[in-house]
Amino acid sequence: RRFKSTHHLTDLGSGRIFYPVLILFYLMVIGWITIVSGYYNSLLFIRIVGVISWLWFGLTLLSLFFADYYIGHVIKNKLSNLAFGALRFCAQINYDILHRAVITLTVRMHKGFMISAAALLTISWLLGGWFWMQALAEYQLELQAAERNAVSAISAPDQSTLVNTSAVRHGK
Repeated sequence: RRFKSTHHLTDLGSGRIFYPVLILFYLMVIGWITIVSGYYNSLLFIRIVGVISWLWFGLTLLSLFFADYYIGHVIKNKLSNLAFGALRFCAQINYDILHRAVITLTVRMHKGFMISAAALLTISWLLGGWFWMQALAEYQLELQAAERNAVSAISAPDQSTLVNTSAVRHGK
């Protein structure tokens, strides 16, 4: 609130996203410490911690996206104040650099640019979650195959004992 009043910003959004990000971060850290330490290592728990991590990354990216948007407005306000202040006090200023900064900022703050950046961010976030779930599904298939191989190895009779008993029966 103080930052907004100091920089004469209207309420562009709220900082309410900070608390879910903070809670998910602590849950994620506790979960990964639990997994890495080997205290609790079930596949369901790994999936839950993975989903919490995925949500944390998404909300963190979203908060960074909003922070960039807010900082863009602050810089735009300060650049206009700088330009008019420099003119008022006859200060030497390189207007080419100021003009390039204003144009770059205008392009970045353009609605189409923001929408395409948000779409790219969302697509990459969703693809990351999909890859995570695919890796877990393959890991689960490998675990199931290893369990089946272990069960078949235990249940299959030892061929050498069958041969020995057959040989003994035939008097060889």
